[in-house]
Amino acid sequence: MNIIIYILKKIRIIFKSLGKNEHKLNNYIKYLFWKKRNDIHKLEYDDEINNLSLNSKEVDKILPKKLAICVTFFYREEKINILKKVCKEFNNFAHEIDVTIVTNEQNEEKITNLRKNISEVLKNFNIHLAQDLQHPKFLPWSHLVVMRKKIADSSFTHFMYLEDDIRVTKENIIYWINARNALKIYNLFPSFVRTEVKFENKEIYIVDSTKKNNFKKMPKVFSKISNIAFVNLLFPHQPIYFYDKELMSEYFSGPASDPDFAIPSARNYYQGIVERLDYMLTYHNVPEGFFHRAVAPVDLKNKIIKKYCLVEHLSNKYANQDSQFSIIKVKDLFF
Repeated sequence: MNIIIYILKKIRIIFKSLGKNEHKLNNYIKYLFWKKRNDIHKLEYDDEINNLSLNSKEVDKILPKKLAICVTFFYREEKINILKKVCKEFNNFAHEIDVTIVTNEQNEEKITNLRKNISEVLKNFNIHLAQDLQHPKFLPWSHLVVMRKKIADSSFTHFMYLEDDIRVTKENIIYWINARNALKIYNLFPSFVRTEVKFENKEIYIVDSTKKNNFKKMPKVFSKISNIAFVNLLFPHQPIYFYDKELMSEYFSGPASDPDFAIPSARNYYQGIVERLDYMLTYHNVPEGFFHRAVAPVDLKNKIIKKYCLVEHLSNKYANQDSQFSIIKVKDLFF
C-alpha cells in the first residue's frame, strides 16, 4: 500500500507540473490513506434519539442552552415571506435564541417594513445594517462582525449562520448535536445537505452535488450500533453552518476566517468570495485519509442520505430551471 501511495504521489506531481487537473488522483491517494486507518468501524453513534418525539424530555435535554443565529438578507420585498418561514423555525432550536438579521438595506422605511414582518414570527431579534459593502457578495462576511461579539459572550453555547432561504428544523438540530458528540474523536463534524423540489415530478434533489459519488471510494466512519456511515461527499459546499463553541473558536483563531484565505485542499473547486465563507472549517485541519472534515449520515442498506440532515432551499430555483445544480436526486447520489 505504501509503495502504491508513493508512486501515485509522484504521478500527481507530474500531472501538476503539466498543468493537468490532478484532483481525482489526489482524492484516490487520500482514499488509500483512509483504507489504512484501523478505527473507521469504531464510531459510537446511535441515531435512536432522532426517532423520538421532538417534544420529548430526552430531546429537550440536548437542545443548545443559548444559540446565536445570523441570517443574511439581501433586501428584496418579494423574499420577505420566505425569510419569515426561515425565522419561524428558530423558536424551536434552543432554550434561548439570539437572532440577528444582517442586511444590505439602509432605507429606514424598508427596515421598518422588515422589522414589522419578522416580528410576526419572532418576539426578539436585531437587525444589523452592513456598512460600506464594496460588492453584494461581501454581505455574508458581514455577519462575522456580529458573531465575534457573540463568541466573546460566555453564555452562548452554539452558533448558526444561514442564508435567507434555507429552512432548518428542530430535527436537523437534534441530529447535529447527537452526531457532533460522536464524531468529535475523529476531528470530523456533521454537515447538512441542501435540497430542492422539482415541481414537475415532486422529487427531491441535492443542490450542491453536481456528480454522483462512488460510495465505496468515499472516506467514511461506521457506527458500531446503527446501520449508518458518516461519509465525505465530493462537494461539501453549503451556505449554512451550525457550530458549538469549540468549533467557532477554532474558526476565529485560524486563517479560514480571513476572506483572502484560499483553500489549498479545495483548489479544484470554485472558490468565490461567498464559497470561501461557506466552507468555514471544512478544509481546515483535515484528518488523515479524509477529503475534508464534513460528513453526512448515510443509511448503509439503501445507500441514501438520512432525511434528518436534509435542509430545504425554499427558493427551489435550481431544480426548476436549466442549471448545473440540483440535477441529482437524493436517492440517486451514490453508485
